[in-house]
Amino acid sequence: MPIDDRMVHLLLGAAIGFVLGYFTRLVQDLKFEVHEVKEELDEVKDEIEQGVLPRLERDEKGFMRYPWIANIAVLLTVGLTAYAALVSQKASNDSHASQDRIENIVVCLQHAQSSTLKALNERSTFTKATVDANIELQQSQEKFFSILLHKPPFNEARRSQAARDYFGDLQTFLTLAKKGNAKVKANPLPTDEAFGDCLRRE
Repeated sequence: MPIDDRMVHLLLGAAIGFVLGYFTRLVQDLKFEVHEVKEELDEVKDEIEQGVLPRLERDEKGFMRYPWIANIAVLLTVGLTAYAALVSQKASNDSHASQDRIENIVVCLQHAQSSTLKALNERSTFTKATVDANIELQQSQEKFFSILLHKPPFNEARRSQAARDYFGDLQTFLTLAKKGNAKVKANPLPTDEAFGDCLRRE
């Protein structure tokens, strides 16, 4: 459970404890007042028994002179408890929703990363061979032109051999370049749209 959810639950518990403590103190104050009233009633009773005041009728109300205060306290306690339960449930639901969202983001990132690495590995299959072939092609081209433009000209056999070497290296480079290009086309990198669709997926 994240720290902010724990703080919400802690503050909610403190608020409920404060309210319940306040009502407990209120009940204690009422009990003290009832005790004082009882003492006054005892004095009145003594006076009645002595005939100073007319005798009062007894009833079944008990010692609680203000029952509506107790009813309000009970209603507030029940209401606060229900509210705390609802807030706690909402926080729990929000926490689960956030956790599911984070898990979905992680899955999307893993998928995008895996697809990217796979595409890059496939694309780089002919990279080194193409680079090496390009170097050999440049060297053959330099050799071919140096022989072709040499003064005095070299013999026909040497010039033909240089041309064949250059043409062979050119064919090798073009073949590797085409294969590399085909690998690039066959292994596209993941797009931003696909990643966005993954994030929006429930």
